[in-house]
Amino acid sequence: MIRPEVPAGLLERWLREVVEHPLEASEAQDGIRSVDHDDREVEFVLAIEENGVPAWWPRTHPKTRERLTDERRRTFFLAWLSGVWNVGDNRIRRGAQSHRRRRLAIELVCLHAEIGEAWEQMPWDETL
Repeated sequence: MIRPEVPAGLLERWLREVVEHPLEASEAQDGIRSVDHDDREVEFVLAIEENGVPAWWPRTHPKTRERLTDERRRTFFLAWLSGVWNVGDNRIRRGAQSHRRRRLAIELVCLHAEIGEAWEQMPWDETL
């Protein structure tokens, strides 16, 4: 679930910037070094759809296996993203977008490498 201390629209605004200015492989270098990805795969991993969700983000619920609507899939992603960007931390909220971009790129590359197992283990709120 998206953390309650997140100011309305903050996460959306940060994500919109990423959609408008796509992530680049250079922003994910630390993540790329820690997992085995080739350049084409990294481009795919960093590709964000117009709705702000990575193209590879799962389309089924991790426990029930039901197909997620686009809205619900996006809600799951935003819940995960609020933790990655640690939006409750004032240093992150007031920090540079370049730091958030690098952090997101690295997290996406690392998560994609283990998405099957990670998706099963994420503590999803069943109301999402």
